[in-house]
Amino acid sequence: METHILYDEHGQAVEFVVDASFSVNDLDYVALSSTDEEDDALYIFRVDQDSQGEVVFSGIDEAELKIAQEVYEELIEEN
Repeated sequence: METHILYDEHGQAVEFVVDASFSVNDLDYVALSSTDEEDDALYIFRVDQDSQGEVVFSGIDEAELKIAQEVYEELIEEN
């Protein structure tokens, strides 16, 4: 199980599990869920590279999120 530590708006570390990785129109995305049992939300980020070539998760706007959600839901239905 692949996990990542992200930081919330208060600077607190939150551990996330990768639910799925997928691509849409040559862009890569990751669907994450928190390991905190009280947080059942799914978070989708675009996977980018910074200037040093390191992988970073980028927030996406509503239009891009809608497309990514549709592809994620199709992926889940197939499995």
